[in-house]
Amino acid sequence: MKRVLGFLAIALLFVAQNAWATNGHQLIAVGSYGEGMAGAVTAAPFDTTTAISNPAGLTKLGARADFHFQQLMPKRSVDWTALGGTKTEGGSDKYLIPSVGWSAPINDDETLFFGGGMFVTSGMGVDYDSVNAGFLQINSTGTVPGPMMKGRVYSQYQFWKMAPTLAKKFSDKLSVGLALNVDYQQLSLKQWFYNTDTTTYPSPYLSSMGIDLSTPMGVMGYGFTIGALYDVNDMISIGVNYSSKQSFDKMQFRLQKGNVTYAPTGTGTLFVSRDGTYSLGMDFPSQYAFGVAVRPSEAWLVTLDYKKINFSETLDSLSLEGTYDTTSLTTGATSTASAMPLAFKWKDVNVYALGIQYKLGDGGWLRAGYNSGDSPIDSSNASSAWALPAITKNHYSFGGTGNIGKHWQGHFAYQIANEETVASANGDKISLKGTSVTVGLSYLFR
Repeated sequence: MKRVLGFLAIALLFVAQNAWATNGHQLIAVGSYGEGMAGAVTAAPFDTTTAISNPAGLTKLGARADFHFQQLMPKRSVDWTALGGTKTEGGSDKYLIPSVGWSAPINDDETLFFGGGMFVTSGMGVDYDSVNAGFLQINSTGTVPGPMMKGRVYSQYQFWKMAPTLAKKFSDKLSVGLALNVDYQQLSLKQWFYNTDTTTYPSPYLSSMGIDLSTPMGVMGYGFTIGALYDVNDMISIGVNYSSKQSFDKMQFRLQKGNVTYAPTGTGTLFVSRDGTYSLGMDFPSQYAFGVAVRPSEAWLVTLDYKKINFSETLDSLSLEGTYDTTSLTTGATSTASAMPLAFKWKDVNVYALGIQYKLGDGGWLRAGYNSGDSPIDSSNASSAWALPAITKNHYSFGGTGNIGKHWQGHFAYQIANEETVASANGDKISLKGTSVTVGLSYLFR
């Protein structure tokens, strides 16, 4: 126990750094155990967060309740200096992410388990200063470079998942689990630009242009997660998990005339919103994972995971539906439209994770992990990701659990995400780096 406490004390020395640990906009793991193992948990359940990483894992837990609190501290920036503008960093550097879960057998022979919980599994946001964004092509004739613009970029996105879970142990080797997902997501977004030199660049240059969806809108959704766990022998376990696309109602934004004044890339058309209600449909992507856990001795556990997140099925191109006045940027012809495309062009993400755990006798466990994933954003779509710079790739973590008496456990995890920078073909850049810290408390009914 003293070694565990010493390990946690050393870890606390690093908490002052800044962070954002995600694969795309999805957390690499939920809870102290998953964070300490860098997300490599599909074949090695430890606590009730397995309801979302592999529901079959509930059969390995007995009866317990878990509480976790993760603090994200992001450091991100957007850089328009290549366009004649400036660089800005900003926004909140502290985001609290709670999770709670439970599990217990529901029959006498302890082969059927019920549990689940409520978990925050995804989120991000920026809140940049209003600074010069450079020379952007926004005039009605398409002339370059156009006026110097001042930019205001803001976003906040969060995703909650409630996952009541049923898991069945079919034999000493095989377990299967199913979780029904009841979801909630909320989005607010603003990318707005103002002409700072109307004397040099008068009409037909626009005085302002962008998208203002800054009033937060939340909607409910649903889906399912299914998983299986197979113990090949006492040394090797295999886990598989599939989470369906989470389907959501459309978000309803109430806009004033001109809240959207935007020319989407490739359309050659300027869209201007009227007063009214506008709808945005945005689902959460499906994903699957495969994991292997190896126990070379009673004290050691090594886990390997592969995960595929299908961002392209939900964040390739969205549509903001409503009534727009439109103008062709080549002919000047005017018309109306019932929808405007939002081409995020997010790509699918492959994630590889390695976790190592060492058991300290009856005192607890120490953990470390490495997580490497693709970015859904590259140079081809960086200019559409100023408000959602979900580009981190490599993550390192460590953590531990200490037993406190017969029934309680305390948990800790710390994670570092290397800085990543992506530049568009025009030279504007987005950057993101960081860390996170997670603490937890569990009660075991034994």
